[in-house]
Amino acid sequence: MLLEGTPNSDAEQVLDERLQPGERIALRGRELWIDYGQGGAGGTKLTRAVFDRALGVAGTARNLLTLRRLVELTA
Repeated sequence: MLLEGTPNSDAEQVLDERLQPGERIALRGRELWIDYGQGGAGGTKLTRAVFDRALGVAGTARNLLTLRRLVELTA
């Protein structure tokens, strides 16, 4: 997830509390990396509303293959 600005300082902790078994997140600056694990995005409690409240900033999410393709197109 690419964020428009700096997220709330406690965003990673708030999101950690919502993780399902096998899910992982990593907040690095204005990027939030999400691994939904074996359950995929369909079974997660990390909804758009949860992200909006925790992060306090808008963002856009794309899967890794799409990001790689965008990098190729802009190189």
